[in-house]
Amino acid sequence: MLPRRTILGNRYPSILSNHTNHTLKLPRHAKRSEMGITRINDSKWTRIFLACAILQTIIVLGLEGAILFENFQAMQPLTTAKASPSFPDKEGVSTALDRLNRIKWENVAFIAFQLWALWLSFDGIINQNTVEIIAIAVINGLCAVVGVVQAADSAKWINYITALKLDISDLTTGEKIEIAQTTFVFLFAGFSAFVSWKLYQSFGWNIYKKIGADLDVQVMYKTFQYFVLILKINIFFQFLSSGFYLIQWALKEGFRWETVYLSVVTALVLPALILGRASVSTESRMTMIIFISFQGLILTHFGLILSQTLLPRNNWYFWIFVGMYERKATAVIAYLCMRKFGTGLKPYVQRGSRKSMVSGAFGPDGNAFADGGVNGKAWEIDDVQNNEELARFDLEGAPNDRERLHSVDLSERYAQQNSPLESRFAEKILVE
Repeated sequence: MLPRRTILGNRYPSILSNHTNHTLKLPRHAKRSEMGITRINDSKWTRIFLACAILQTIIVLGLEGAILFENFQAMQPLTTAKASPSFPDKEGVSTALDRLNRIKWENVAFIAFQLWALWLSFDGIINQNTVEIIAIAVINGLCAVVGVVQAADSAKWINYITALKLDISDLTTGEKIEIAQTTFVFLFAGFSAFVSWKLYQSFGWNIYKKIGADLDVQVMYKTFQYFVLILKINIFFQFLSSGFYLIQWALKEGFRWETVYLSVVTALVLPALILGRASVSTESRMTMIIFISFQGLILTHFGLILSQTLLPRNNWYFWIFVGMYERKATAVIAYLCMRKFGTGLKPYVQRGSRKSMVSGAFGPDGNAFADGGVNGKAWEIDDVQNNEELARFDLEGAPNDRERLHSVDLSERYAQQNSPLESRFAEKILVE
């Protein structure tokens, strides 16, 4: 039997010739949109997961929009009663109007939440983030719980307005829609949990191929994923919730110093989240300390909001407590990430033009290869079943060759990260 290197040279001459000259021609990084399409079509589970997320969003937006319309209609008899000089219980009507007005904004917030969850679903698939995928399953379960709470709250206010002897037909219709919506969300949550588990198993293998078998690196990478996830959660619970409350505050209280303070802090939320993500990519301790310090400012921000929400019949304080808890969790996870700066994680957490994976311009120790990688360009380890990896070995469109490539011992191939560049591409391909 001929030596493996001889067989490989005859069967795949372009591989050895390119590696001999250290000029292996690898395709340029696809644009993010192209990569997104590839990741979306990666398997049947990715397609099913996103189809389920889109269908859920369409149904929930339609039902929540109908609930919002019914709540608008329910305010009309209350407004008429408040304006009537002969109506006896003006205080009761004012209380009901105030609550219905907040319910309207809760409906709008739930619509925004559902759109955010859809974006998070696409983001989790495109970035193959296992933590996000599991979080989405949990979020869908929480949506179902929120639906139950919403229906229970509607029942309470139906009884309250009934005691005022006012028309409740719109609220009754809205309550029925809420029950239907909660049922749909529960069904989607159960199915989403099953598909999320399938994706978790698939993406876990892809991550192993990216970062190898080093347990320390795996722990660091998992911490990084938690940090990225909480940044994305903050987009809703920190930025959007602050924005909704700011609108309510400005409409009710007018221009005051609290309004200015809340406006400034809310405007700084998104730049701070971007700063936090950039701090991890650059491993900058200074910017990460600034980001962590900003979480303390956000705590005072939510403290001010809390002082205005601890009122009878006002349930918004629950979300404020959630936001305050998230600030603490964000600061702790950011600190844990900062402790790992300079320990080898940097090559795995880059984005865009800075992205460099294990088999690119960096080695497993986080240092650049002596030859600057392949042609000085980094390439991303992706699923071996993807056509782009087949193309790198001149195997595209050949079913038999695909089977040969699948015979590679991937765990051995990606674990041998300290071997010479040529051996990683050539010696680990088994040619029968």
